[in-house]
Amino acid sequence: MNHNASSDTGYIVGSVLATYASTYSELKDRKEELINIKSDLKSLGNQLNAIENTLTEMNSKLDTVVSERKWYKTAAGFVIAASASIIAFIVFLISYSDEISAIKQLLNQLIELNK
Repeated sequence: MNHNASSDTGYIVGSVLATYASTYSELKDRKEELINIKSDLKSLGNQLNAIENTLTEMNSKLDTVVSERKWYKTAAGFVIAASASIIAFIVFLISYSDEISAIKQLLNQLIELNK
């Protein structure tokens, strides 16, 4: 019986050692996987930081474009207002061309008299 108990103990110890070795090997493989995953996550984090920097730069450029467009819009409004004023002045000159011609003739006569 003692021999049998010793054999059983040896079997149990062998099974425990085999299980331990298998588990250790599996955990070692998992550790390498986790190291690879950690490396991949670090790389992904770097890529996300690069994307964030790109988006920040794009946002800044868009703000600049919007600011420039506001300036262009203001300038365009000024040009439109100035054009409308010029057109109104031309219409005024056309509508009062007879009076302007009369004033011009009067000025010419005054110049002739002063010679």
